[in-house]
Amino acid sequence: MNAVLHKLSDLRGQIKTCDVKTAGTLPRTMYGLVTETLDPLLPCVYVVECLPGLCVAMNNLLRALGSFGRHPRNANMIEDARRDMLRMLDIFSDEVNLLSFAIDAAVCG
Repeated sequence: MNAVLHKLSDLRGQIKTCDVKTAGTLPRTMYGLVTETLDPLLPCVYVVECLPGLCVAMNNLLRALGSFGRHPRNANMIEDARRDMLRMLDIFSDEVNLLSFAIDAAVCG
């Protein structure tokens, strides 16, 4: 779990500082985090429900930065997209932490 928290922290840092040149690494980093977090044997509906919101927020951030076009949006729109992405990542992180606590409690008894 510490590795996942470290990756979440790294992704947050990347989101805060990315520009159009470095934004292309964000989807790969997020995909790696999600695949490491999801357990196919014990899927958690609350974690899975975060995925569409994460995808939309990532798409909006990449669009705002100009990754899908030639022109980035204005600074306010970029900051709004960053804030939304960070908020969705926080929600995802909270659900992953709750799942971890639930698993620990079930194992301990």
